[in-house]
Amino acid sequence: MPPKLPNAPSPGVFRPKSAEDYRAQIQGGFQVRSRKHEALVRIAGELLLRKATVTTPHPVDLRMTSPVPVIFEAKTVGSRGPGAAIREAVGQLYEYRYFIGPRDARLCVLLDDDPGAVLVQYVEDELGLMIAWLADGVLRAGPVTSDSLRSAGIDLAQLAA
Repeated sequence: MPPKLPNAPSPGVFRPKSAEDYRAQIQGGFQVRSRKHEALVRIAGELLLRKATVTTPHPVDLRMTSPVPVIFEAKTVGSRGPGAAIREAVGQLYEYRYFIGPRDARLCVLLDDDPGAVLVQYVEDELGLMIAWLADGVLRAGPVTSDSLRSAGIDLAQLAA
């Protein structure tokens, strides 16, 4: 039996949400926009450059071309949580590999926060993807991802900022 996701809803009565249109009032004015996503891509790319060749071909966030091809999709976790960030990244990764390539690239979700063991296991074991995250200037990864990168000559433990 697969592990239960944290905060997963319990099975219950079918209660569909309303499908009616609704009105929302949005306050105008200035909004502060974060550059956390850009910082995540920059720091991860700079760390990987110590052992790999990486590029940032738009719209792909980060692509490693050697020693092995990997397409990274970076997501900031924020208040929505790591599950939502991973869900968003997965579709983009498959589209990028199919439409942009390379077709033999491994796919890696890149987060700005530790997603926790259950989600790491889900991404690596169930989805067959790689997962890495930035923590205190260190690029960390799940055990399968770490082993895969290590076999290509990239030891994440040696890439500290």
